[in-house]
Amino acid sequence: MNDAYFMIVSLNYSYIVPSLHYGDIFLRLVYQQIFTPMIVIWAMERWVSKHGLLYKLGTVIFYSLVLMLLKIWLHRLEIIQYSDMWKLEWSYLESLLLLSATGIGLLIFRAIMRKDGIPYESS
Repeated sequence: MNDAYFMIVSLNYSYIVPSLHYGDIFLRLVYQQIFTPMIVIWAMERWVSKHGLLYKLGTVIFYSLVLMLLKIWLHRLEIIQYSDMWKLEWSYLESLLLLSATGIGLLIFRAIMRKDGIPYESS
């Protein structure tokens, strides 16, 4: 589940209430469309380059903490406020699920590429 899908669902059910100030809207869009994808790409690059389950797990935890800190920052600056029906901790788990699902998708993609005879090696 990507971040844009999460935002659409949470906006429709009024779980989050975004700020309507132009600067806040800009910051929220930069977070969603630039920072989150960059962090996920960096995490997957590190994840692929590391060997060993402990290093891979540490990479996912580190980058999910980075995403969580960005969410805390947006919440503290009141760029995004959460309704009473939504717990802030649930949003933090979303970043961990995002990186885990992306990592599993990457594994599946690489397995399919190898099965088709196309070597997929990262540099």
